[in-house]
Amino acid sequence: MPFAVVLLLNGSAAEAIRSLWRELADARLSVPLLDLELPPHLTLASYDTIEVGEARPAFTSFAAEETPEPVALSTIGTFPGDAGVLYLAPVPTRGLLELHAGFHERFSALDQPVGAHYFPGTWVPHVTLAMGLSDADLARAIALVRQSQLPIEGQLDRLELVEFQKTEAGLPAAPIRVHQRHALGR
Repeated sequence: MPFAVVLLLNGSAAEAIRSLWRELADARLSVPLLDLELPPHLTLASYDTIEVGEARPAFTSFAAEETPEPVALSTIGTFPGDAGVLYLAPVPTRGLLELHAGFHERFSALDQPVGAHYFPGTWVPHVTLAMGLSDADLARAIALVRQSQLPIEGQLDRLELVEFQKTEAGLPAAPIRVHQRHALGR
């Protein structure tokens, strides 16, 4: 099963994203994110497989050496293609980009192939709001999210290594198994 390394949003920012998830679900535009049992997050990396025990020391020390990163989710976006993904993107601060690059530098020693969209220089940091939308539903979802109060400000304060399943369409699916969870800077 695939794995992801994610940075979790803190209190009020996470609740603002959950509120958007509920609004989209109430409008029958998205449900899966509420069902994933994974808090609002930015994904730093994805792997088809990873040796959890081998990654543990690097993961633990990386989390301890980093500090919570301020984030302002200010832009509504969607990816090209037919995946129907709607997201909020943070302002790409130097601190966020350095945290991402530092993670990949540290984990390159594990010799695990990383999903191509997550390499430094190609990464589009984002918090997913909806997946698997048709073009018509994507347009409706964008209109709904445009009514929200942006930016959503908070901190990325925890790091998790999670394992998940994929649907036939290649989208993440529950159950999510958390292999490691660490507060940044502790």
